[in-house]
Amino acid sequence: MTLFSQKEKIDLINFAHQTLETYVETRKIPPLPQTLPEAFQKKAALFVRLYSHEELRGKAGVFEEKEPLCLVLQNMVIQAGTGDPNNLPIQRGEVKSIQIEIIYIYDFKPVTDMADVQLGHHGLYLTVENKTGYLFPEIATQHKWNVGEFLGMLGQKAGLPSNAWQFKNAKVWTFQTQTISDVLLHQPQTGTQRNG
Repeated sequence: MTLFSQKEKIDLINFAHQTLETYVETRKIPPLPQTLPEAFQKKAALFVRLYSHEELRGKAGVFEEKEPLCLVLQNMVIQAGTGDPNNLPIQRGEVKSIQIEIIYIYDFKPVTDMADVQLGHHGLYLTVENKTGYLFPEIATQHKWNVGEFLGMLGQKAGLPSNAWQFKNAKVWTFQTQTISDVLLHQPQTGTQRNG
C-alpha cells in the first residue's frame, strides 16, 4: 500500500531535518509551510528515530491520532533530539550528520482474538489503565515468535504480565507501519548510511 509519494517522502524527511537543525541551532521551532499537501494535514501517529553514524541518538513517538502529521513530526523530532531521557541531547556539531527515520503508524484495529494478528504484517499496541506497550511488526519476525509469544511480550513491554492482553480492562490494537528514512531514500547529504 502506497501512503506517500516519493516526493512526499522526501519532503517529510527534509522537513524533519529542517526542524531538527533549526531547533538545535536556535531553540526555536520553525514555522510550518504555508501550503501543505493534504496528507500532511491528516491526524497521525508516528515514531521517530535519530541516528548518528549508525548509533541511536534519540527516539520519540505517539500512538494517538490527535494532531496533524506535520505538527506531530515536528514535536517528535524535537523530543527525540533533545528530550529523550536515554540519550544525550544532540549538539550543534553533530546535527548535520544525523539520519532520520520516520515510522508512520496507521490502520489501528481492535484485537478481539489471536486470529486477528498477522505476524510480520501487524504491530501491536496495548493499554491497561495508565500503562502502555507497543511492538513493531518486524519484532515478531526477527525473534521468530508465534502470535501467543508476540502478545505475551507486548504485556512485558508495558511492565505487565504476559497475559495482560487478556485482562478485562486491557485494550489491544493491531497497526501497520510505513518507514521513511534517509537510508531508504538514499539522501547522501546526511552522512554515513545505516543498514536496515
